[in-house]
Amino acid sequence: MPASPRTRRRPAGGQPDRAGGGGRAALAEPASPPRNAAWLDAAGPRSVVCETGDGSLLQMSPTAYWLFERIRDGLTPEEITELISAQFGQQVGSAAIARACDGIKDRIEKEQERIRKVERRRYAFRIRLLPEPAVGRIAGWLRPLFSRPAAVGYALLVLTAVAMMIFADPFRSAYRHLGASSGLAAAYGIYLLALCGHELGHATACSRFRLRPGDIGFAVYLIFPAVYCDVTRVWLLPRRQRVLVDIGGLLFETAAGAAYVIGAAVFHSWVLALAAIMLAGNLLWVLNPFGRFDVYWALSDALGVTDLRRESARAFRDILRIRRGARAPEAPRLARPLRFALVAYALATVGVFGWFGYSILGSVPYLVTHLYASGVLAAHAAVRGQVKTALEAAVNLALPGLIFAVLYYRVAGVLWPAVRKLGARCVRGLRHRADAESPAA
Repeated sequence: MPASPRTRRRPAGGQPDRAGGGGRAALAEPASPPRNAAWLDAAGPRSVVCETGDGSLLQMSPTAYWLFERIRDGLTPEEITELISAQFGQQVGSAAIARACDGIKDRIEKEQERIRKVERRRYAFRIRLLPEPAVGRIAGWLRPLFSRPAAVGYALLVLTAVAMMIFADPFRSAYRHLGASSGLAAAYGIYLLALCGHELGHATACSRFRLRPGDIGFAVYLIFPAVYCDVTRVWLLPRRQRVLVDIGGLLFETAAGAAYVIGAAVFHSWVLALAAIMLAGNLLWVLNPFGRFDVYWALSDALGVTDLRRESARAFRDILRIRRGARAPEAPRLARPLRFALVAYALATVGVFGWFGYSILGSVPYLVTHLYASGVLAAHAAVRGQVKTALEAAVNLALPGLIFAVLYYRVAGVLWPAVRKLGARCVRGLRHRADAESPAA
């Protein structure tokens, strides 16, 4: 069943206080960033998020952003030095400016390469279905559907669907037709149509706030087929508007599901009822706060962090540092309620992914037993000349084996960088402890 994650990348350069390089603290903050840039509305040091020519977003300190703009204007370090002297009355050497500019360029390249690697691990492949201009035009037409009067209509639609489910029971006939292949194909097509509406909900919310939405396409997220909409530019919006963009897809998909339920009850259509059941399953999946789906990003924006999983891990490491007596936190100092919320999320994430890993490892003995039994059955049937039985056993052998092989490969590709980083941290900690306890120390 396809999921519907929005493609949303954390702006490159998540540590804006390190962006400036030599002489970075000497310049004043710009009063207001120009077009295609905005102050990042999130916890932590004040920073700017700006869009580059290739469509990616960069997060950096105000000083680094000022230098970045001068670099994009084509100024040399000597010209930037003269401009600083004229505008701010400060003397900074051209060599320091050159080092700062080189540092900004290198960090941007490293961050963009890191993002490309993460995207390759997260998505097996991506296919564009609607280019950005087409998505922008469609979202402009649908803009009236993302308004307060439309929200009242959605509420009435959902209440009507709930009443239909209570009094008409439109799902009763769906379970009696599960074996009808033609109806299943039609229901799945209607379900996919609603998923496209989900992504158009995110795009329409972007258009409502005068922001260009990205393309819409099809991808494989880890091992799950998915429809996506690129809304990375949402970082240019304030937090409240980002949350509304996050839930825009859920709003449209819920309205589509309610319409399917009403249609199934009125027209006694088991195809619409089955499509509504599929949508209910997808909504439960998207409401998962531990995958990078809509609720994940809504929580990130509501809490004011750029990446919930990353910042919760930092907050958890800060708690461990404080317990060990260390004073300098790794992440910028956060308010106590936000820090506690992030630590709670980190612990819940560890529990959920630990259970997921335990479930995967626990399935290995059953998988091996099934594959062995299917292989033996296929071999015996082939020897006896039972072609049909041999083919069925071969399919039962090959299909689960292929699915689980892809699952293990994709999960290992996602988890291996984290395991490697954790191992490196443990090795550094052991070396540091050994050095501290050595006689020479």
